[in-house]
Amino acid sequence: MRWLVGILMTLFLIAPAWAGQVCVYKSTGKLLEYQSHATPGTCTGNAINAGIDPTTIREKQVTDKQWDTIREKWIGKPARDKAALKKAKRDAAIDKIRQATGLTTQEIKDVFGR
Repeated sequence: MRWLVGILMTLFLIAPAWAGQVCVYKSTGKLLEYQSHATPGTCTGNAINAGIDPTTIREKQVTDKQWDTIREKWIGKPARDKAALKKAKRDAAIDKIRQATGLTTQEIKDVFGR
């Protein structure tokens, strides 16, 4: 029994920490889908069911660290960029209104509730 526990512990320690499966477009590397602890083929099957040509995608297993990198590149950074663009447009609109009306930035924010 002790040897079985030893073998299991050894396998557990040397096994990579798989986060799951990702499916990406071959041409761009853009993330299509992520499945945590999925069976190989799950993401590809889902893509086929969605009408995506299976020759245009690639499915692979990723570690937690790899998933963090992919998630940051394709989800985190674009979301922050979109929020920054929205804020810049809002600030530009406030400046335009401020210049046209002579109101202060705070007065404009009070009027529009933002």
